[in-house]
Formats: sequence, structure tokens, C-alpha cells
Amino acid sequence: MDQYIHRILVEEDWNGYEDATNSLYAASGDVGKKLYKQGDVAESKIGNLDVYLTKKVALFPDVFERIALGHLERGDQVSALVTGELYVNRKHFPGFGRPFVFNAEFFSEHWS
Repeated sequence: MDQYIHRILVEEDWNGYEDATNSLYAASGDVGKKLYKQGDVAESKIGNLDVYLTKKVALFPDVFERIALGHLERGDQVSALVTGELYVNRKHFPGFGRPFVFNAEFFSEHWS
């Protein structure tokens, strides 16, 4: 649960929601302050939200998929393939079938 709360706080900060009276950061109280300090995403100088989430927060299935598709859109097929293979590594999402479905569709659509 902490990883998801951390992610939401990062996304809120990334999107520039600064109104503290209505912000999720303010509502998260002490838990949020332990997980994330507002402004950390900007200070990191990481220019891609998905990369920041992967490096600093946790691994999320939808983020792996966006990273793989982003590599492909930029014409970097090797990085797209590596990301797809990393996604299906059993230690990341044990018992979860979505990485295999994504890879099957991803590979058949782009390399058939």
C-alpha cells in the first residue's frame, strides 16, 4: 500500500498540483511525509515520470508497459525487448499473468 501512496504523491507533484488545502499530499499526513517530500521529483532531474517511478518508488505493471511502448515509439527496439523481458521476470510480479499477456501481444504485433 505504501508504494501506491508514494506513487500517487509523486504523480500529483509531477502534474503540478500545488494547492495544499486540497492536495492528496496534505491529506496523506505523516504517512505521506515519510514516503515522499514534495519537490523530490523535480530535484531528481529525471525527466520522465515512468523512469522516476521505476527507479525511486517501485515496479508497476502499467509503467513497464508504457516504458516498453515508449522505447518502441522512439525506434529503440532493443530497449523495448529488454523492458518486455524484464517485465515478465517472475520475481517482480509472482503469480500475475498480465506481463505474459502483454509480451505475447507486444511481440506478435511488432515482430511477427
